Amino acid sequence: MKAALKNLTEIDSHHVKCFDLHEELGLAYLAEHGETTTLYLNHRASRSWLKGDYPHLEHVRWFELDSVIAWYRDESEAVIISGKSWRKLAIGSPHRLLLSKNYIFVSYYEEGVRSRSDLLYLHHVVCTFTREGAFALGLEDLMIPSGFRDSFIEIEAGYTFGDHLAFVTCCLPDAIWILDVPKKHLRRIAVPFPTVALDVITGDAKRAYAIYDNRGLLYAYPSLPSFEFAVFDLESEISSKQNFAVIEKPLIEAGFEMSAIKFQPNSTGKIIVSDGMKAALLEFSEAA
Repeated sequence: MKAALKNLTEIDSHHVKCFDLHEELGLAYLAEHGETTTLYLNHRASRSWLKGDYPHLEHVRWFELDSVIAWYRDESEAVIISGKSWRKLAIGSPHRLLLSKNYIFVSYYEEGVRSRSDLLYLHHVVCTFTREGAFALGLEDLMIPSGFRDSFIEIEAGYTFGDHLAFVTCCLPDAIWILDVPKKHLRRIAVPFPTVALDVITGDAKRAYAIYDNRGLLYAYPSLPSFEFAVFDLESEISSKQNFAVIEKPLIEAGFEMSAIKFQPNSTGKIIVSDGMKAALLEFSEAA
C-alpha cells in the first residue's frame, strides 16, 4: 500500500476559520480580518460580509466551480455562497455534510435525530437532498424494514462515490454501510475490528481506506498507537489494519508537524491532512 500527497497548499491558520480542499476545484476557505469574513476561492476574494451577521458560520465545502455550501450547527439551513449570490437551503442542522454529483448527504447530531419538528425529515439519521435542496430520501425509510431503526444515532465518518454514500456509525461499530440512493438500498459490510475512533474514511466502490485517531483514548489505553490505518475490501469483505508509517512517511517528508496533525473530509469525503500551516489531500494506491 502506498500513500501520496496531492494539492499541497499553504494555509494561514491565524485567519482561516474553515476550509475545503478539492482535487480539481482547489482551495476554498473563510477568513476573518477584523469585523469582516471573506470567502476565498483559490486565494481570490469572492464575497465578504460582516462577521456579526453570520457569527456561527463554521463549515464550508466546495459546491460548484464558483460556489461553496456552508452551514452552522444551530441553524436549520445551509447556504450556497458565490460571488454573485447567497441562496438558503432548508436542510436542518448538519452534523456532517457530503456531496455527490446529484445529491447532498446530510447527517444530524443525536439530539436532532431523536427529536421531531415541523420539518418531517429531521428524524432521519441521514437525509439525501437534490442539489436544489429538495428532500429525496431518508435513511430511516430503509432502516425500518432492515430492523436497524433504533441502532443508528450519529454518523461518524463517510465518503461518496457515484450517487452512493459509504459511512460508519459508532453505535454499530462492526460494519461499513453503503447507501444506494437511486436503488433505495442499504447494504451492510461486516468488518473484523471496531470502527470506534475511526476519524476519516475515503475510497470508492471497491475499497475504502480509514485513519483512526486514538489520541483521545490514550489516557485510558496508553498502549494504543496515536494513529492507525485500515484498508477495507468492499467486494471480498476482507479488511486489515496496516502500518501507519505508510502515511506518516510522506507527511514528514513534506514537512508536516506530526504533533499538530488533523484529518478532515473534503466535500466528497476525500481525506484532507493539515497541521495549521499547510494542507494536502491523501491519495492511496496499491504498492507496485
